[in-house]
Amino acid sequence: MNSVQLIRQVFKGRDDIVARYWRAKDGRDGYTPICRNEWKKGVCHKPCRTCDNASYVPLSDELIQDHLKGKHMLGIYPLLEDNTCHFIASDFDDHRGDRAPDRDVKAFYDVCDVQEIPVYMLLSKSGKGYHSYVFFNSPVPAWKARAVMFGLLKEAHVIGEDTELSSFDRLFPNQDELSGKGFGNLIALPYQGKAARYGRTLILDPESDFKKPYRDQWNLLAEIKRTSESKLDALIKEWDLKPNNQKLGTFTKKNSQGIESLLKCDFIRWCKEQPENVPEPLWYALISNLVSIRPGGYTLCHQFSKGHPKYNARETDAKILHALDSCGPHTCEYIKKNGFRCQGNCGVKSPAALMFAQ
Repeated sequence: MNSVQLIRQVFKGRDDIVARYWRAKDGRDGYTPICRNEWKKGVCHKPCRTCDNASYVPLSDELIQDHLKGKHMLGIYPLLEDNTCHFIASDFDDHRGDRAPDRDVKAFYDVCDVQEIPVYMLLSKSGKGYHSYVFFNSPVPAWKARAVMFGLLKEAHVIGEDTELSSFDRLFPNQDELSGKGFGNLIALPYQGKAARYGRTLILDPESDFKKPYRDQWNLLAEIKRTSESKLDALIKEWDLKPNNQKLGTFTKKNSQGIESLLKCDFIRWCKEQPENVPEPLWYALISNLVSIRPGGYTLCHQFSKGHPKYNARETDAKILHALDSCGPHTCEYIKKNGFRCQGNCGVKSPAALMFAQ
């Protein structure tokens, strides 16, 4: 089996769509699904996910080969259309310079080892964080994979109410089910040519304390160890795990009441009144809470964001779509960790939950 076949077999996501990394002259970057009609005048209407003329290019051997050569970087979507996945990955990163991803990765690896769940660690393309992968014998419901991963992360004391600052960022897939408005979150395909030259996006040897890649990567991929759905079921039963997704958009209160409740939050009110002072990632945290309002949340996202110095409709639409595909609104804990000093004690875990409070 050649390298392209191994990549397709191990890192298997959706085959009908694939994204490619881009970087603009002004420093903005991201991934966009490869579309046959991109930038065609009168046909292309960004953003892609709301464009009626989108004609997505499927994942091909040629695209993977160019990825391995370093000609471009691909992103794959792990959540399949039936809400199952072939693998689940965890992201550990140090965006602010005050986290310890190497410590968290080792703790997570040890817990997986005790539970006899094979896990593989890769250095991210930036070299500042890690991605961990657990592969399955056959596609498993995403909610099961995510529930068990959260259970393992808690067991490793990487996440939890009593945990110190953690480098854990998110899971891939980051939702139990597709929202119907997107494809779920994507993850960079490993083994990217340019990054691999520096030992990044390659599977790391635990014997080196996850500092060096295995010497024979392709033989390792050919013999990758996988986890069964029955193993997940056993842990779900033993630990009494539940689905993690929050179902939004089913509020019984009128929208005006929901907005009024949300504005009781110091953070939401601050964002509305001082948008020019709201930095990333708090701007996105705002949007992830506002989209909870149905209908009208999308409009509020734009209204609250217009005073931001970097505001433009296209980027705000992209944030809205990203939030719709995420696992739910950003929590109060996340907002505090990223710089907002909230003195309130509302008794909720996220601003959006105020709309449920009696």
